[in-house]
Amino acid sequence: MKPEGWRKEPARHALAAKGVKTKLVRKLKGGRLIIDHHTRVQNDQPTLDGLKGLDLQRERSGPGKFEGNFNVRLAEALHDATMESWQDAEAGDVQEVGMWAGYFRDLTEYNIKEDGQPVAAAIVQEDSNGFFSYATYRDKNIAKRDWDSLVNELNAASHYAEP
Repeated sequence: MKPEGWRKEPARHALAAKGVKTKLVRKLKGGRLIIDHHTRVQNDQPTLDGLKGLDLQRERSGPGKFEGNFNVRLAEALHDATMESWQDAEAGDVQEVGMWAGYFRDLTEYNIKEDGQPVAAAIVQEDSNGFFSYATYRDKNIAKRDWDSLVNELNAASHYAEP
């Protein structure tokens, strides 16, 4: 005997053929397994592509890795991008100097805005406690100047930390 809900299986396969991940929701009812329905698996992790064209407003963040950032979704997307090594440059070392930094030289292709202002570049940082923060720039030249200054500071700290 087929369990209840088996007729929904072709729909699940049709979604899978389109590249949509699904999961089967199952419940135990009176000791009997009932297949309730199939739900789409949502990717809760924002990506830069997923934020394309959005005007992001301030989001209040709870305690955690991204607390204190202007917009948590952008912070998570930038962090995810650094995990894939999409940053154009990086400097520092969390263990050696207590901070790592990454530089996104050109984010204009994503057309992301913060409070109506375009985001052209970003500098991200992660400290030795694991907190991740970012600064966005409307002007790429100012971002480059700040990045060069940060690299000099991190290099100086690195030389100071060597025995």
